[in-house]
Amino acid sequence: MSKAKYNIGLIVGNVEDDFSNSICKGAIKAAEQLGDNLFILPVKYLDYYVKEDSLQRYEYQYNTLLSYAQVASLDMILLCLSTIGCTTTKERCQEILDSFKDYPLILIATDEEGYSCVRYNNKNGLSDGIRHLIEKENRKHIGMVTGYLDNSDSVERLSAYKEVLSAYGLPILDSAIKFGRFDSACHSAVEELLNENPDLDAIVCGNDAMASTVYKALTDRHITVGEQISVIGFDDVETAKYMSPPLATVRADASELGFRALLLGHRKLLDGTVRTAENFFVDTRFICRSSIGMLSANEIATQKQTDEQDLMFEKASLTENNRRLIKMNHNMNILSRNLLTLDENGEQNYTKILKYLTIADLESCFLFTLKSPTTHHFGEVWKKPEALYLRAYLEKGSAFVPKRTAQQINIDDIYCHSFMPDVQKTYVMIDLYSREIQYGFMLCDISYDNLHYVEFLCYQLSIAIKLMNMFDIRRALLAEKDDLVLRLQRENLQLDAISGKDELTGILNRRGFYKKAIDFIHHAEDTHAKLMFAYADLNYLKQINDIYGHGEGDFAIRSCAAALESVFQNSLAGRIGGDEFAVLAAFDVLPDTKELKASLNRYLADVCAAEQKPYAITVSAGLWNPEAGSHFSLEEAIERADALLYEEKKKKPPFDVR
Repeated sequence: MSKAKYNIGLIVGNVEDDFSNSICKGAIKAAEQLGDNLFILPVKYLDYYVKEDSLQRYEYQYNTLLSYAQVASLDMILLCLSTIGCTTTKERCQEILDSFKDYPLILIATDEEGYSCVRYNNKNGLSDGIRHLIEKENRKHIGMVTGYLDNSDSVERLSAYKEVLSAYGLPILDSAIKFGRFDSACHSAVEELLNENPDLDAIVCGNDAMASTVYKALTDRHITVGEQISVIGFDDVETAKYMSPPLATVRADASELGFRALLLGHRKLLDGTVRTAENFFVDTRFICRSSIGMLSANEIATQKQTDEQDLMFEKASLTENNRRLIKMNHNMNILSRNLLTLDENGEQNYTKILKYLTIADLESCFLFTLKSPTTHHFGEVWKKPEALYLRAYLEKGSAFVPKRTAQQINIDDIYCHSFMPDVQKTYVMIDLYSREIQYGFMLCDISYDNLHYVEFLCYQLSIAIKLMNMFDIRRALLAEKDDLVLRLQRENLQLDAISGKDELTGILNRRGFYKKAIDFIHHAEDTHAKLMFAYADLNYLKQINDIYGHGEGDFAIRSCAAALESVFQNSLAGRIGGDEFAVLAAFDVLPDTKELKASLNRYLADVCAAEQKPYAITVSAGLWNPEAGSHFSLEEAIERADALLYEEKKKKPPFDVR
């Protein structure tokens, strides 16, 4: 069923490249005319990885965007496969193509069996140029340098070369045809061509970038371009007319490819023929300039007039472009500064980022992140997530954060969610990554004039998101640290309590007593209380153990501890050894020491009677009172009390067995 407005995705290479930029220009124009939403996904080049170049080492991350085109909310996908696949194999390109087999697809600038495509008519313009070389310039030894044959443009341009030479009865030599990278990095192929063919008088180049390398090689050999050897390029890039001499080339309007591809996609969606393969060809035209030889006065005048008109138009727009460029560069500097002011306010930073983007003339943006940052290494297959999280969005210049319950967006709905405005828009998808870490992406309505800022925004926004993620990690670590500190404090208190207590009696053990005794003494001094130090020994523990068993011995020890705590109020009692105890007690008025000793043994006698024990439990104690205001150490107090205990033990009663 047809609808008034479609969502169309456009997958291109680097939007700063002339070809990809022009494709976008044409597609944007067509989308605006038809009222379709256009989503530009600027990936890089498949399998291109320069480990030694820190600036390009992680550009493979851009290619994760391919997966975000394979969703239900895109009605049609336009794919520049030959551009993004120019650095990889034909098999790899086929693998990418197969991954889109379930989605409506139109290829741009290349053709594959079973798929619709919009591409150049490579032959007509190039054939005219080669015929001109033969008929007007009388060139007989014509060579060619072009891209590898896994590129359809290379195949067709080579075919045009062979057909024209064959038609004129000129030899087609293998040595006169060389293949290299389909860009300026074809130096070795050019050198081989020149070395193996010293009689060349013309060279046909697969594109203008390769022609620029031919120019350099000829200049290095002191060969005059246009006089000794004619040169023809293909594409008519902006700089072609300014080369020395101006480059004769084939004008191929890439913006027309983008424009026609979107028109074809819209029409096929309307009439329901998305699965029917169609080919549409964009004509090319030979542009005659002085790199091919001695032009006639009329030809020189005609082309000079055309180039001058182009130059006047470029100059007229240059002033306005420069004005916009200066303003935009200034705004981007402000954006960089503002992004450095992000703090640890969590979600508020998302709205700050989008508010800052308004100075880049953006009105509509959607900031999506993965559930959590995800590691993605070169060569790994990127698996698109089932959902993303809309952290913030910009609508008519105002930034908003969706409710948490509304932030999760199903992967198939990223181009048609409820926050998307119901007006025609062109969005560019900006990948957010840092080294091997993927954070998500942002959709923004950046204008065509500012497409060359896409990479800048990618870096700036990625840094901001990385900074926010580091804030999150820091907050989590600090929270974890606080929890750990509290837990350790609790555990230390518990451990301290456990390690300071005697397991059998429940009173302090030797460690606990010594640890707390100093504070007890200081407190008594501060309150002017009178101190008493008791050192006690349970009598006849060995006999109780030997006759009645260790269980009864433990009972006697527990009873002794209880007696000390009961008799000595406001005290610190501890079990120092097996049957030895120490007590620090504070009194307003010191009690009678004889009465204290008697109270201890009465308490123990009552316990034995109540429990009907067949033996008596008695305790000997040495009680020492330091003089008021005197200074003493704990060790001294123990020694004094222990000496008194020694005298007391001489008076202990015999072991009483009942």
